[in-house]
Amino acid sequence: MTGACAPGGAFWDQYRIHEQADWHYGTSPNFYPIGPPSIDPNTLTNHPVTSNNPNVRLPGDVFFDDITRGYEQTAAFTSIDFDIVPRF
Repeated sequence: MTGACAPGGAFWDQYRIHEQADWHYGTSPNFYPIGPPSIDPNTLTNHPVTSNNPNVRLPGDVFFDDITRGYEQTAAFTSIDFDIVPRF
């Protein structure tokens, strides 16, 4: 007598990371306050800011990194197993 098995399933994953870093240097002059871009350079129209902090930064903030990134994935899987040699 031979046996067969066909397990299967589905998988879904959503990964998001929110990163925000502001660099303030004590020796730097107070640059003009900067903020995330809010104008699409291709169409010159406003588009929503997708950053964690959409506000204009304080004077002295010379560089900032403010992004949201990640991925989403979906998968289905199955396996078909059978005995080649019958049980003894």
